Order: sequence, then C-alpha cells, then structure tokens
Amino acid sequence: MAGVQRASLQRRQAGSLIEHHRYLISRYAQGCRTALDVGCGRGYVMENLKDLLDMKGMDIDRNEVRNAGMRGLDVVSGSGLELPFDDSSFDIVMCSFYLMWVDDIERALREMVRVSSGKVIILSEPVWSRAFIIPKDMNDIIEASISNIIEEGGCPDSAIEMLRIVRGLGLDHRFGTVPMDTSPKEMVEHTEFWMESVGMERSVTDAPVIFHVPFIWAVIDTS
Repeated sequence: MAGVQRASLQRRQAGSLIEHHRYLISRYAQGCRTALDVGCGRGYVMENLKDLLDMKGMDIDRNEVRNAGMRGLDVVSGSGLELPFDDSSFDIVMCSFYLMWVDDIERALREMVRVSSGKVIILSEPVWSRAFIIPKDMNDIIEASISNIIEEGGCPDSAIEMLRIVRGLGLDHRFGTVPMDTSPKEMVEHTEFWMESVGMERSVTDAPVIFHVPFIWAVIDTS
C-alpha cells in the first residue's frame, strides 16, 4: 500500500470533479441510498455527495479516518483488500483515485463487488501515460509527475488495469472518460500546483497552457 495523498491534492481532485461525480451518481445510481467510499481519505468526495446518499467511508490510514471524523463524517478504518463488511452491505460501493494506490487492483475490485448490492462506481482513475501539455516544452512536468507516483508506490495508469479487470468480471458495466472544463486562469493554477507537487520552479503565467490527464470512470452492475 502506497502512502497517503496529501490533503491539498485530495481537496483539489474532489473539488474539480464534483460535477462529474454527482452526474455519475444521479445518472447510474437511481434508487440507491446507502454508499461506501473505499479509500476515502479525509472524505472530500463524501462531503460532495452526502446530500445524495447516506455515505460511509473507509480508509486504511487511521490519521485520515480521524481527520474525516473530526469533520462529522462517518469513516472507519480498514483495508480495501479485505473489506470489514458483509456481502451486499451497501447499495453502492465507490472509489476515486484509490485503485492507483493499492497493491492488488483485482482483489480490491472484487471486494467492492462483494459488498455491493447494486452498483460499484469507479469515479475516476488516471492514465498518466496519455497525459499531454501545451506547449510541449513543458512536458517535463508530466514526466516528473509520473516518476513521483511510481516512487510513492502508485500506478500511473491504474485506469487501464482497472478496465481490463472489470471486463474479466463478467458483469454488466459501462465506462467513459471524464470531461475537462476549465479556464485559462484555472489551468495556470492547476499547472503551478502540479509543479509545486514535484518540486519544480517555473513561471507559467505568460504561457497558453493546456495540461490534461485523462481520467476514466466505470459503473459495474452487481444487482
């Protein structure tokens, strides 16, 4: 198991993808009420969805569990490779940027399927090898980000492995890509955030920057 993603990154990811996450729940989880967020971290995704679902979170890191609980979220400690719940305990089991940090993606997915009575929703997983940036002379940001993920024990292309395993489960499923919707100012802020994350110092305020990492989502029918 890789280390915990820093709070600033968890918050940024949840905030930038809130509309996408809410769309998936509204579109593919109609009639569902109870939900488990596996690898929930500090619970920022849970906060964005708590008006739509009765949310429970689980994370292996006790500090993250404590921080989430201090904000009034229902989060317990446990491993996603051996979920501490009975079969079909939740209408929905979901995760976001979780599979990229587990040692055994297939086992994690099968555990999510086991405790779900309706849907498993992979809200977003990355394909960093297909990331692109304009201008191209800033491509070292992508290279440094990939190296950083690998050094921390993560899988930069977890979405590819996720889709391969989902197909092999033999269950009905849908999948797609997460759209990007941003402004020039937001894109510069996003690029600067990632450069800071990998220890790079460089000005992008005068550059027309596009920096995009493809994210993949999947919905598995377990009913």
